[in-house]
Amino acid sequence: AKARHPAGGARTLGLPVVGLLAFASVTNIDIVAAKIRLTPELAATYSSAALLGKVALYATVSLGFVLLPKVSERIARGQDYARATLLTLAAVVGVGLLTGLAFFLASEALIVAAFGPTYDQAAALILPITLIMTVAGVLNVHLTLAIARRDRTFIGGFAAVAVVHAGALLIFGESATSLIATNAVVLGSALALWEVFSSHGAVRMLIHRRGAGHRSEEPAYE
Repeated sequence: AKARHPAGGARTLGLPVVGLLAFASVTNIDIVAAKIRLTPELAATYSSAALLGKVALYATVSLGFVLLPKVSERIARGQDYARATLLTLAAVVGVGLLTGLAFFLASEALIVAAFGPTYDQAAALILPITLIMTVAGVLNVHLTLAIARRDRTFIGGFAAVAVVHAGALLIFGESATSLIATNAVVLGSALALWEVFSSHGAVRMLIHRRGAGHRSEEPAYE
């Protein structure tokens, strides 16, 4: 049997490692930036809101672990994986919006219950952070697909986004509001660029599936 070259195995393992490290940075570096750029009191306020806001992300990360083996198997068989992907994306967005609604209705009560009345000012930060983490959850699904496809373009681009994201937060994150705005601009732009320019974006997947469905419904003429 032909022996596998160690360097090839390292490259195969390196892609998902780079992608997962980039995702860990994207979803946690804002708290680090807050501790560096803000006063201790403001940093604590931001961190408490961020921890609750990330509930939407933590609730959906497991969906990626469920999706990865399914997509990998379908790719290996040459089968379409758009339906599983679109359902997962819909679940991620749905959970994020429901979590955001819950926080909108009871953010102050949740902050006080979790961290005490000292952090009641963090209530106004929870909803936007939740929506940003929902965007991160969508990016996580795309990252999962990229790992399954061994897509160097997406994973390399996502690593670059993580570097830009960290730098932007450290440069522009002079307040809790600017941290949130920078977070939203960088992650939102990354998702928008992927949807516009990639054939693996959710919009193109949906269009392709609808087009395939219409073609299958057309009557055959002799």
